[in-house]
Amino acid sequence: MQKKKSSLDWLVASRGYAMFGVFLGHLMISYRIDADMTSLITVGRFLEPTFVPFFVMLTGAFYQRGKNRFRSYAWLKFSQRMIPFYFYLLLVLPFHFILMPEADTLKWLPMYVVAVPYLSWPTWFLAALFISEIIYFFLQPFGKSKPEIILLALTCYTLGWLYNHYIFELPPMASLIGLVSMLHASLVFCGFFFVGMLSKPFIMRFSRWPTYKVALLGCTCLALMTPGVLLNSFTVPPEGHYRALFSQEMVIISAGQYGNYFWFLSSTLFGAGTLLCISRLIPVTAIMRTCGDQSLLLLGLNAIFHGVLNSYIVEYFPPPANTLLWTLPYTLVLAMVSMLICLPVAIILSHYLPQLTGRPMLSGPWLPAIYRKPAPSPKR
Repeated sequence: MQKKKSSLDWLVASRGYAMFGVFLGHLMISYRIDADMTSLITVGRFLEPTFVPFFVMLTGAFYQRGKNRFRSYAWLKFSQRMIPFYFYLLLVLPFHFILMPEADTLKWLPMYVVAVPYLSWPTWFLAALFISEIIYFFLQPFGKSKPEIILLALTCYTLGWLYNHYIFELPPMASLIGLVSMLHASLVFCGFFFVGMLSKPFIMRFSRWPTYKVALLGCTCLALMTPGVLLNSFTVPPEGHYRALFSQEMVIISAGQYGNYFWFLSSTLFGAGTLLCISRLIPVTAIMRTCGDQSLLLLGLNAIFHGVLNSYIVEYFPPPANTLLWTLPYTLVLAMVSMLICLPVAIILSHYLPQLTGRPMLSGPWLPAIYRKPAPSPKR
């Protein structure tokens, strides 16, 4: 049955575009970059400051705390975030065992006890979202007015940035604690939640903006984002630090690599604004709306590509010419194909196992609901 059209369909589709950016970015970093393709890194630098904050801000804009007690709320969020986190690991493991038999896969499994997803790295976002929503449960009631929300957003962002910026000066244990359930990202995420909370009234009005105003705002956001991306710089981590596993040429939120305080903030805010405008300008298609509906499930399935299949894709399907002119459009097509391959799998999983893929309140053909809304307390 086809879904009834809504004035906010473009916003649902925006999550699909953001997920396409995730597939694209993870495929880009699989290439062996040489002198002819350094421009690909520059393109890649625009991706993470855009898509990850956009998801988080959108979550904050439509966040519903409800009247749940903390225990019920915590179980709901665990069911929505962490049960899928571990379920996606089960989906990824066979690919590691079959396609990467030389790798010592089992030795990385203990890291999942503290929610460090080494084998299914894209799902770090779910772990970070879970711990951030737990913290936000206690912070959100203090945001009763715009000045208070702005102050809370800046405070959370600043504390999160300070921890990650000075992490090399902290004791090793304090640095490792930040990896537990991606705790290092939690305060920055909370800051973005508050930005989303502030943005919701604008987003609702934005649906009625004329096209020329949306295009003008999008160009402005992109122009303001560009200096934040190109001028940002990053501290080289000491040898042996986990951040040394990542590129030091771009923002990597999953590793806590933000760079300059101001440039990171401007690139994320204006990057999210740019994507919002692009999503509003592109005509909504049923496929992208479905990708938006299944966005977090696609994120989990992307772990199969990021951890295993992308290495085969770049080896057996190299670009026809080793230049940006060929590689960028070729990579765009491969990323879209990868996401569309995952889409029917996501639809099937969401139908048969909604409880394990972020919809714990739904009963499916195979399992009952694992979360039930608590009954309201009787009035005295």
